[in-house]
Amino acid sequence: MRALAVVMMVWGAACDAEPSASRDRCAAAEARCGALGREVCSDGQWVEAACESDSVCVEGMCKGVGRDFFAVMLDDSVQLAASATDPCVQSAASPGADIDAVALYDGGTLIGYLEHVRFAPSALCPDNQFVDGDQAVGAPDASAAGGFVALGGGTLVGDFGAGVQIHEGYTIEVLARDEGPPGCALDCGPAYSIYVTSALDCTRTRPDCRTVLLADRGVGPTEVVVPAL
Repeated sequence: MRALAVVMMVWGAACDAEPSASRDRCAAAEARCGALGREVCSDGQWVEAACESDSVCVEGMCKGVGRDFFAVMLDDSVQLAASATDPCVQSAASPGADIDAVALYDGGTLIGYLEHVRFAPSALCPDNQFVDGDQAVGAPDASAAGGFVALGGGTLVGDFGAGVQIHEGYTIEVLARDEGPPGCALDCGPAYSIYVTSALDCTRTRPDCRTVLLADRGVGPTEVVVPAL
């Protein structure tokens, strides 16, 4: 695997002074990533590179950054945290968006539904009773009794089968049960964000994953077309 330059910068006077020996950020991890052990002058800065330009240093290892998208990520932590009312009190058993299924389409052709998922529940709503991420696998089958996963501030990541890539122009359809209470406006149910990401084990902040936000306010059943990314 080619290594990305995790670069640590120490500003110099146009590089005419000796570089500082100080390494305050990620020094130990970069050392394990095979730091060069020397500094070079680049664009007026003293820099020391640990990894090459298409990977990052993660827990002491150089890891390539994924460029293609193979998974969908759903998260409602931002929306729940910003809610004017306590969503855990409103629906303690199934707080937040209730995700029944997610489908992937190429035009009008169904490619498939989620086949593998990972769900990370949140401590935000500890009484959430619907935390089995596998309930979002396959075709829609939810009822009031179950068959869905309640996000409740957590994060659901799923793919559509081994090697199935999410391309520009594809449509992602999130089949969420929530459309708000009777008589409310279309957009007043529990909202959630939709992302595409590099792999099933990605998180929003993992540096070797490429995660891109597609929609920050999905409500109920929501479709989004994957743009050029």
